[in-house]
Amino acid sequence: MESVYRPYKRLPFDDGRCTRCGECFHRCPVMRLPLDQARREMERLIEGENSPVLRACTSCLACNQFCPEDCRPANLILDRWHEAYLREGLPARAVHFLPHARPNFRTDILDHMPPDEREAVARWEREEPARVFLYPGCNLITAPYLTFSRLFEGTEVRGGLDHCCGEMLFRMGLYEAVEEVAAQLTAWLHRLQAERVYLLCTAGLNMFRNVLPQFGADFSGIQFIPYLEVVLERLERGELGEVCPLGWTVTVQDSCHARTVAPDFADLPRRVLAAIGVEVREAPHCRETQLCCGIGGGFSHSSAYNPFELLLSARATSRDHRRVRADATCVYCVGCLEMMSVARFADPNRRPVVHLLELVQWAIGESPRRRQGRLAWQFLMGALRRQFPRLVSRERLWVTGGLGGQVTGKEGGRGLRISASLRLPSPVGVRRLGKGWERDGVPVYEGVSYCDAVRRAGEGETLRVLPGSIQVCRWSPVVLGLKGPEGHFEEGLSPRLGYPTAGLLVAPLEDFPGEPEVVIVRASPEVLLEMVERAGRDRVWEGHGGRLDRSALPALLDERRVRSPRLIEGVNRLLAPLARLRPWQLLTRRLFRSGLVTASFDALISRTLADMSICRNSTVVPLLTGRVNISFFCTGGITWGRNQPGYLTSGWPWDVYCEGGLGDWGAG
Repeated sequence: MESVYRPYKRLPFDDGRCTRCGECFHRCPVMRLPLDQARREMERLIEGENSPVLRACTSCLACNQFCPEDCRPANLILDRWHEAYLREGLPARAVHFLPHARPNFRTDILDHMPPDEREAVARWEREEPARVFLYPGCNLITAPYLTFSRLFEGTEVRGGLDHCCGEMLFRMGLYEAVEEVAAQLTAWLHRLQAERVYLLCTAGLNMFRNVLPQFGADFSGIQFIPYLEVVLERLERGELGEVCPLGWTVTVQDSCHARTVAPDFADLPRRVLAAIGVEVREAPHCRETQLCCGIGGGFSHSSAYNPFELLLSARATSRDHRRVRADATCVYCVGCLEMMSVARFADPNRRPVVHLLELVQWAIGESPRRRQGRLAWQFLMGALRRQFPRLVSRERLWVTGGLGGQVTGKEGGRGLRISASLRLPSPVGVRRLGKGWERDGVPVYEGVSYCDAVRRAGEGETLRVLPGSIQVCRWSPVVLGLKGPEGHFEEGLSPRLGYPTAGLLVAPLEDFPGEPEVVIVRASPEVLLEMVERAGRDRVWEGHGGRLDRSALPALLDERRVRSPRLIEGVNRLLAPLARLRPWQLLTRRLFRSGLVTASFDALISRTLADMSICRNSTVVPLLTGRVNISFFCTGGITWGRNQPGYLTSGWPWDVYCEGGLGDWGAG
């Protein structure tokens, strides 16, 4: 059964026409499921059940070409990912690969570019109108050296990382983000007065021609043309000088978008190869059945750019090519060039990966720079440095909508950025209890610390914290007024509520009985800074003044990288994985029952780190001052409260929280 050319259509899966034949997943180049299993998995997807298809899919859209009834099974998978994204967000590790995040894997590569390549990228970003130009897309921007050739003489280039086509967002099912990109690129191309736009990136070509217009883009009057047509025309006309046939044999790594951008698009790079005397030996998977270069291993909701799945996907494609003898593996997508070069770390071999433009440059007597090995190394090192520390994080993020995730303009009209926003743990309301206060059905907290009680409240419990409730932590009972101070250490804890305090009610803000006095918000620094800006900086407590070693607020307001926040972040990131270990929990509970250990530890952290805590800084200070206070987490807040090391804790008087219009931010 032949595949049928079908461009992407933003339509739902056609359940009524689907016969459950299973051909889509049976012929899928990645899964190749037996027909019986393919039918079962399709049924599970239709019913909204979990399926291994949702994890294995690389969203190459091949199944849409294979479906005999044109039911759009790939759209069903993207829709399921979209639903999961709206419900759960993405894990923190994904931010390293999100195209509009800063920094990301591409900015890491740009940071290590030679000066002449950085200068070229800077020139491409200019906003001067140009009716005809080459759009580099984010991939070519990471390898601008490919354009240092007669192939591009007289060619204007316009574009930067801020003008990404959103292909990675589309293939993850992040529809709202793609709509933002469509609006952004529409405005940008109109500012440039574009009429004819050339692209080397097949993914970008497909996005501009077929995808973005279905997400709200208006590209009327603009042509989008593959630059390989220009290269082929110049070769055939002899405009590039004498062509020396190379006599190479290659397999071709087709772009996933070649099957949907235009009928028989995969013939175009093969015609260029024939023009320079290169023989193509087709790999087992090619053209309509081409395996993704590897980046598709990160598109599924469960993978979310898991680096191990990226490497395994790239290795599978590399091995598929090596099943056919050839001098090299040829790619015509710069993204494929990077991933197939990275694949050699997982599939060691001597077979070179070359870009089609490099072969053409050799054929016309030029010497290409061949920097892809270095790019692959920087790709891996960036992932190790920025992504691996987040593999154990429980943070979730959204790329549009909600707090900090809006698309905001940059001065000078240079484009728009989508900033990833982390989902807040549920805000927790706190209110002091009157003497003798009782309420049926409200359990009394009994546990290790106040920060643990706040954690449980954030997870949905309504609790009373009474004298005797806190059984390990020696700080919080005193500062909360649940215990009278005894000895030099406890007398020195301030500020604190007056003793005796009958207790405190802690509960999820959305379920709080009545009105709280204070709202505890635990969030990323970016989120808290936005909250401060909305509420007004005059509502923030200034008891610590400008002393960074006592408060987190100056760290938010001053972008300088100073010692205290970096040290605190390092300590907290060390503690976070330990907090999940049962032996560590038992050890800390035993140690901190001791007043001597507690006093010694308090002296150490107060001198070397900062004045940190949920109990004192996020509860007592707002209660006593009526002002907002922001601080780092104490070690108990990480170990016992299981808070994220990249977060800060803050306390908001109820009136400030309401007047600032912060209640609609809720849980993210």
